[in-house]
Amino acid sequence: MMKHRMGSAWLASTALLSGLGAFGAAPALAEDQPAQAQTAAAATEAPKSGQVGDIIVTATRREESAQRVPVAITALSAADMQARGIQTTDDLKFQVPGLQIYSTQVGITNYTIRGLGNANNRSATADGSVGVFVNEAYIGRPFLLNTDFMDMERVEVLRGPQGTLFGRNTIGGAISFYSTKPGPETRAGGEVTVGNYNQLDAGGFISGQIADNVYAKVAVTTRNHDGYDYNTTTHTPIEDQHTTGVAAALRFTPTSNLDITLNVDTTIQRGTGSWWINWVRGPYSGAPYADPRRGNGANDNGFGNINNSGGSLNIAWNTPIGNFTSVTGYRYGTLDSRSPSVGTMPAPPGPPAVNSALSNILFTQEDDYRTRQYSQEFRLASNGDSPLNWLVGAYYFHEKSYHTAIVDFQFNNYYGYAGRARYDSTGTTDAFALFGNVSYNLTDKLKLQAGVRWSSDRKEFTETPSGKSYGAGFKVDGVPVSTFNAAGEKTFRAATPSFTINYQATPSVFLYATVSQGFKSGGFNDVADDKAVAETPYFPEKVWNYEAGFKADLFNHHARLNVSAFRLNYTNLQVQEIVPAFPGGPNLVITANAGKTHNQGVEAEFQVNPVDGLQLYGNFAYQDSRVDQLSTVISGVTISQAGNKLPLVPKTKWMAGAAYTFPIANEIDTTLRGAYSRTSSYFGYITNNPLELVPPQSNLTASLLFEPRGSHWNVELWGKNLENKLNISQLFQIFGASYAKVGVPRTWGLTVRYKY
Repeated sequence: MMKHRMGSAWLASTALLSGLGAFGAAPALAEDQPAQAQTAAAATEAPKSGQVGDIIVTATRREESAQRVPVAITALSAADMQARGIQTTDDLKFQVPGLQIYSTQVGITNYTIRGLGNANNRSATADGSVGVFVNEAYIGRPFLLNTDFMDMERVEVLRGPQGTLFGRNTIGGAISFYSTKPGPETRAGGEVTVGNYNQLDAGGFISGQIADNVYAKVAVTTRNHDGYDYNTTTHTPIEDQHTTGVAAALRFTPTSNLDITLNVDTTIQRGTGSWWINWVRGPYSGAPYADPRRGNGANDNGFGNINNSGGSLNIAWNTPIGNFTSVTGYRYGTLDSRSPSVGTMPAPPGPPAVNSALSNILFTQEDDYRTRQYSQEFRLASNGDSPLNWLVGAYYFHEKSYHTAIVDFQFNNYYGYAGRARYDSTGTTDAFALFGNVSYNLTDKLKLQAGVRWSSDRKEFTETPSGKSYGAGFKVDGVPVSTFNAAGEKTFRAATPSFTINYQATPSVFLYATVSQGFKSGGFNDVADDKAVAETPYFPEKVWNYEAGFKADLFNHHARLNVSAFRLNYTNLQVQEIVPAFPGGPNLVITANAGKTHNQGVEAEFQVNPVDGLQLYGNFAYQDSRVDQLSTVISGVTISQAGNKLPLVPKTKWMAGAAYTFPIANEIDTTLRGAYSRTSSYFGYITNNPLELVPPQSNLTASLLFEPRGSHWNVELWGKNLENKLNISQLFQIFGASYAKVGVPRTWGLTVRYKY
């Protein structure tokens, strides 16, 4: 049955591509120039008035138009990011189909694409399924990514496995940030934003030539706002943020064939912890609050402190044998975060009456990290104009992480069950990979590509628990102990291929089909109460991706439609399971492997410029996910979870926006912009407990931009989440109640920009 469904999806997508190819060949869409010439023009010519523009990307490790790469990609230029109000990485989730971004604690962010994400983003040995890169250097921990969009050149989000050409663990996709390189042109700019919640942001940059063939850039930013939520126990707003960052680049071009760029940055972030609310009240939770953003929490506000420094050395050298690229990355960071109580009413010590108003839960969680990582990548790519092109490379990554997890708990429905559990762990990763890719132009329109990557990840791990176990008690060989020292080591290896065919059906319609495999190494649970569990690694996950799509610029480039259809077959998908520590006891979150799962769907992006000054744009994603094989043992009973939905995978997600630019007295260009996005409900965990069902979410944004003609400055009034929706990003349940992490409320402000 599964093979039949997969075959049907593949036939349907093939028929769709064939139909569009015929449509694209119609005279109304034909152009005079041949495909190759048009492709070159797209890479060099600015769009004419009313036409959709092109963005040059490096998704295939070569500079190409985003409309000519056989990859499902969302590329956003600096102008796109400013126009759509993208100020942080979290804003990207509304712009990319199939992308989910959520945070459970300060600095602990999860990125998922097509259902693939980070199953255990707290562990010292865990890896993300979505690779994140800054100037081509891999960022292994979410809190090490404090990218500020000041003078950012572009962002590329690639969907589907990218293991052949990108760093490690890009089984779900890759998000790449590229800052603008300094050059001979003197450039400078800055902006100031004021808004509600006492928001005050400011930043600026200057870039230019400092000596012969030597260029430099410096950027400074600060971003601040008060807390979005209120702890009535401490009478203090929480979830505030105060961030300061400095970034610099030094570029040296001694010859026309050699380009060396050093990028460095440092960021300091301070603030209170994440606020959790009691979303669905259980029998021991008391009455709900009238305002979920206000409530009794712990007697401290928690904290979220990040120190992050690093950079990359990028070398591009055009040699007689090929284009040589070296990317050296280094990052060091610390994260100290503590989340307040989950928005419940903390009960005083002592035995409460059964089911009384004082039978409440006190729960705080703290995570402290120290992480150092280094990466080195070498690539050599052909530089000729022959039909055959090739690329080979080698990659190395080293990371050493220290993680301390602390849980303070007080469960008053269990008399005397309170205390502090502490888990100290270390994780070391040494990853090595060899990769290659070859493409051949069978004709001037038809191209075949194939690639393979061999990966070897070696992980070492230690864990020492102490205090009072949050669950069933610390154990060694089934015997209760006060503590233990666990150690583990495992090497995970895989060879992952990819095969692609693409066809330039017309000068403006591009078709492609891909079969590729992705791989993410396994790891260890570093908050385990049992020594055997701590020393037993979970398996690596693999996925086969079957995908077909088209990219079409229609009606003389006044409209664009990109569509992809995919089927993902997972093996040993790493998921978080919610299991009770003992019958009737509190739940524990562990990382486990789902034997067989799948996800299939369709994604689309569009942009239409019907008349001068008016732009319509949006995206849509439909996903149908299913667990085919997974069994969990709970209290000695085996429970099959076959048929469950994958976690963090909404069935539908869409965004629609419009922008209209008109002059005022022929002196000021005014742009009115608005966008609305909606995400359907999804489960927080693979157990599909109704208490973990995240409700539908929506976001309405709008802005009004004034830009005097011939000037260097503009002013923008903007608003986000204008409906003031209580959007929930994640839910977990315990004792028959569920607790939610809420998103940002309604925000609005005024931004003044200057650019020279």
